[in-house]
Amino acid sequence: MTRRKYEELQERLFKECAAIEREILDTISKRFDITADVTPENVYGWYTDMLMQTGAVNTDARRIINKHSAEISALAQDSLHEYVNYYLLRDEGVYRAAFARGFLVTIPTTIENSARLQQVYRQSGRFISQYLNVTNTTALQSARKKYVDILNKAYAHVVTGSRSYTYAISNACRQMYASGITGMNYISPKGTRTSISLEAGIRRCIITTSSQATGMMQMERAQEWGCNHVEVSSHFGARPSHAEWQGAVYQIEGSSQDYPNLADSTDYLTVSGLKGINCTHEIYPYIPGFSEQRFHPYDKEANARQYQKLQGQRGIKREIRDWKQQVAGAKTAEDKAFAQRKVREKQAKMRSYVESTGVTRHYDREQVLR
Repeated sequence: MTRRKYEELQERLFKECAAIEREILDTISKRFDITADVTPENVYGWYTDMLMQTGAVNTDARRIINKHSAEISALAQDSLHEYVNYYLLRDEGVYRAAFARGFLVTIPTTIENSARLQQVYRQSGRFISQYLNVTNTTALQSARKKYVDILNKAYAHVVTGSRSYTYAISNACRQMYASGITGMNYISPKGTRTSISLEAGIRRCIITTSSQATGMMQMERAQEWGCNHVEVSSHFGARPSHAEWQGAVYQIEGSSQDYPNLADSTDYLTVSGLKGINCTHEIYPYIPGFSEQRFHPYDKEANARQYQKLQGQRGIKREIRDWKQQVAGAKTAEDKAFAQRKVREKQAKMRSYVESTGVTRHYDREQVLR
């Protein structure tokens, strides 16, 4: 069992999700002919004719989603399976070695025969299936909205004479490709509404659900082996709230002067805590007297500075990806050249930022999946 196997599954899954987005965007874009003779005098007739095609847009989007849904579902479940197994089997080697040296006294039932572990796994698989169903519904609604938004923008520009029909359509299509097809809407505790793309939403769901399922199963397995301690990994540039607890050893149940309680210290399994959304920290078995602590905290101020540098890099990365999407969505040679020029500008900005801050550039994260 290798880590690369589930990474390959995730990569295939995210490419399938990106394919859905791109195909829906393409089918919407193709409905707009930039050579059409649309003027302030006839724009209302054009608008009403195009509005009647909204149902066909919905049908096209549903067909595209249905074409990919079985493959996406299978890849999502396979990815969860490989992710969970990788970490459980890694931990199992530690427990067996500790047992062989007398630091653990009982061997539990196998992972496959553990009722609690399998219950957590099944619940996580069902959650992923439900999430995929919701994103499909949201994507259908988003496709209709994107189409109508282009109609409304073009109509407003043409009827007022502020922009030509060709410019209005091409510009609106570029913006549509940059924002993508919505896969999920989130409302924060403060009431802020955030929409994220289909590919980004499924990526977040799979990574977070796999991580949380693994964490819960690791905790259960530790207790089945009679192990009450875990070590949490650390990395330089972690979000400041996570820097408070990373790189330390904790007790699963109870606490002591040397080992505080895991849940109390890390907000384990909460949205903003250990194994929460976008958390990449890992959990390792720790058996006092047998295990050697491998992770340690970083200086809080230095970590915070690095976090800010990485946040700046992520912002530029998003700009590069957005403009690359707009290159794909351009409907005129002039618009495409403009978007390509913006891509080069943002890439130059990234080179300068990397040189001045010393952060590592990840070219793969600037790519647009197709």
